[in-house]
Amino acid sequence: MDIDRLTLTVSTGLALLMLLPLLDQYIKLFPALIGSLFSTSTAVRTEDKCKLSRSRNHLFTISILPFCILVWHKELYCPDWMSQLEAPWDFLSTAGVVLLYFLLRYAIKFCMPAPRIPKKAYSAFCGLPRTFLIILMTFLLPPCIAMDAFDVPLGTEKIVLYTLSTICYILFLARRFHIFSSEGNFLQAILYLCTLEILPTAVLVVTLVVF
Repeated sequence: MDIDRLTLTVSTGLALLMLLPLLDQYIKLFPALIGSLFSTSTAVRTEDKCKLSRSRNHLFTISILPFCILVWHKELYCPDWMSQLEAPWDFLSTAGVVLLYFLLRYAIKFCMPAPRIPKKAYSAFCGLPRTFLIILMTFLLPPCIAMDAFDVPLGTEKIVLYTLSTICYILFLARRFHIFSSEGNFLQAILYLCTLEILPTAVLVVTLVVF
């Protein structure tokens, strides 16, 4: 077994050990999670219920590893310098970039002053990215498995996964904007969305294209 296959097998096995015990919890949470992406009131209720939001946060934390595996295995983020690395360093580098991306988002959020909107709406605004990652994995994994089963070329797989990710991200941005703008100033909503969401994502895309 080559080192790439070994890295994939070990990381996937670890992810399954972490995810399988939460399968029942995920099934119960799914209606609220998918509803949060399409309904502001559902997003607010999800954050307002402590047990529900705690379960979502737990599932989000566990979902980071399989997300890193997916990004690495399908080369969704693979700048020139990373493509020159051998396994498992390429996987560890991908995981490091993902964690730095999350860290950048939290650092920007920490530096931003709290907006003048109701606490429940702001909690929903801040909690939606965790819901988004879980929903994104839900939409990406089935086609990814199906395309692997039918030996679809990697280039085609990447186009499909990028397209699905973009659609989900647009829905996520629209819902996050609506949560903020429905309770606050329209221009302030644009400012917060650009600073907390568009800026870190733009940094990620630039590092992919330039480096």
